[in-house]
Amino acid sequence: LPAAILFNFVGTAYGAVLLPVYVRSEYDSAAYFGVLVTALGIGMLVGILLFGAIGHRARRYGIFLGGFALAVAATWLFALAASLPTDLVTLFCLGLGVGPLTPLLQTLVQLRAPEQMLGRVISAIFTLFTVATPLGALAGGLAVDAFGLRAALLLSAALMSMVPLWLALSPRARAAAPAFES
Repeated sequence: LPAAILFNFVGTAYGAVLLPVYVRSEYDSAAYFGVLVTALGIGMLVGILLFGAIGHRARRYGIFLGGFALAVAATWLFALAASLPTDLVTLFCLGLGVGPLTPLLQTLVQLRAPEQMLGRVISAIFTLFTVATPLGALAGGLAVDAFGLRAALLLSAALMSMVPLWLALSPRARAAAPAFES
């Protein structure tokens, strides 16, 4: 859960601030913004459909870790390379990686939370995500103003990198992996 909240915080900065500023800087076109967000959305849809089709046969922890890792790799490539074809591919891959994460997280909460606490658990998670959203947008704007767009993109990629690294290397995260499979 902390990994998902951090990812939501940074992802909001990315989607609400960094991507629009990037498109204004590189393309100066609302149409290109629409095209890039469409590539992200198509990637998310494909990721969700793949998860729906094969998720029951795959290890949930692997999907969780792999989704975050793909999203992070795409975020780094987006921060380092600027061309429309690269941007389209990286945003599609970002969407592909994050697409299954929300349904997977929701499934895990429903499977793991005690039935009598499920409403409270879902409310607490929703509240944490809701709080992270505007704070992420604020942080994104402050980062662009303080460090510039390219540095803010690199900073967001670095922060996002912490999530799959923590999931892969943390004894606490690895100890929770069997819960993903029950």
